[in-house]
Amino acid sequence: MNISACVAAAAGIVLVLSGCSGADPEPEPSSDEAVIDEYFTAFASSDPVKMENAADTTVEDSTAARYLTHQLNVARANNANGLDHRSSDVEVEDDAVSVCQFGSCTEYADFTIEDGKLSNFTANGTSVDERIAMGDGEVITSGDVAGFEVLSAVQSADDDELLVVVMRFHSYDRQIRPGTSAVYRNPDGEQVDNDLDSVVPGRLFADSNQLGFVRFPRSAIGGEIVVEFRTEDDQEAIRDSARVPVAQD
Repeated sequence: MNISACVAAAAGIVLVLSGCSGADPEPEPSSDEAVIDEYFTAFASSDPVKMENAADTTVEDSTAARYLTHQLNVARANNANGLDHRSSDVEVEDDAVSVCQFGSCTEYADFTIEDGKLSNFTANGTSVDERIAMGDGEVITSGDVAGFEVLSAVQSADDDELLVVVMRFHSYDRQIRPGTSAVYRNPDGEQVDNDLDSVVPGRLFADSNQLGFVRFPRSAIGGEIVVEFRTEDDQEAIRDSARVPVAQD
């Protein structure tokens, strides 16, 4: 028997079988789609480790990187105050991503990919870049008692215009209750009280610091937080406040 003819015949059988094996396999997602999926899956998880790992999907210091950093700051603040991760539902489609929590959804779209990494997008059709402020490391102090540092702030792209500001609260020589109240003065002078879902430390021992965040409805970046605090020890009582700006670079 001609061996080459047998091989050819066998190959022909394989070709016929593969052509009749049913529907074509699902196409693999493009690298851009995979980047978007990894980014928003980590973002919606509110898991600090997953978000840290997803940082590699973003262009350094881009809008996408800063937005993820803010979400990471919120997650760390929740952890610092004994709260569980507040994960969201995420649905990734061809040209948009929906992230939903407690019946409220945000749709992300208009993705910009640079060299295989995510750099920008919109939220509910609105530019995200104009709604992010990152802290510059400055700590606003009140005497030698308390200090307040803004790490990041994001203004939501919905009708509530919720402003969430992540802060690091500092104590120095004395034990304090760092956030007895907080109000936000908008750029136009309108004052808004923080809402009940704010998360701040109950107290700080001397020479300590802890993360927290304050939430203000109907507020815009560019104003300042007035944070009240008081001492909690057996020395002379001090009750004071500090004015902490929330502004873009």
